Amino acid sequence: MARFFSSVIGKVIGKLGSTTFFDRGGKSFVKPNKHEHRKSESNSVLAANNRKRFAQSHYFAKSLKRHKDIVAFWNAMTVNGDSTYFKLHGWNRTKCTVDSLTEKNGITPEGIPISVESLSLNKNTLSFKFKLLRTYKDYLLPPYQLYIVVYLNLGAMSKESHSDSSHLKIIDINIDSEDYTEVTLDFMDSLADSDIPDLNKLYFFIAAIKRVPGRVGFEWSSSFVKFFFITQLTKDWYNSTNIK
Repeated sequence: MARFFSSVIGKVIGKLGSTTFFDRGGKSFVKPNKHEHRKSESNSVLAANNRKRFAQSHYFAKSLKRHKDIVAFWNAMTVNGDSTYFKLHGWNRTKCTVDSLTEKNGITPEGIPISVESLSLNKNTLSFKFKLLRTYKDYLLPPYQLYIVVYLNLGAMSKESHSDSSHLKIIDINIDSEDYTEVTLDFMDSLADSDIPDLNKLYFFIAAIKRVPGRVGFEWSSSFVKFFFITQLTKDWYNSTNIK
């Protein structure tokens, strides 16, 4: 309740409507009141979903940041962010759902398209064929490298519940084809039952990257993304199941 002191118009101290009057050193001051923060049910759901999407990108960025070659690449990128983590997180954050990364996420920013077909994981052998859809004939020519990341996580992630694992393989491409180039490599031979007791999602990310002289320092493709629900695979899938 505001208090009035005697004067022609009155001196006010306290709250009056949406305004607070106060006195400091014999001088009167006025400031607006802070509005109480009220959470409606819909806003609470929206906020919770935003936190879940944030968590997807946060842990994905942290996992990729463990690989020095990916750090070197993202350090050279001119996307928003003051560090590797913030560049990765900022690029991927708006592309996640509440319980999953999506085909819009990537280990590289948007670049020339890459087409991947016939991806198959049979025991520890990963095979696929790829083609770069070059917009300029002299861009990303051999030799270059393919960055292949296998990423596993819980699905829905949060500060209280999170677990993930990422594996990076880099292979040299010295010759490619105008059609598709076939690739076969050993992968994920380090996985064991103790590594993935509760993980639910399996992601494959594939991108072409080349170091070049100049300010940017790299040429690159967009990322191909494919994911599977681990819970729909058989036990010991990484040793005995052919995933396509």
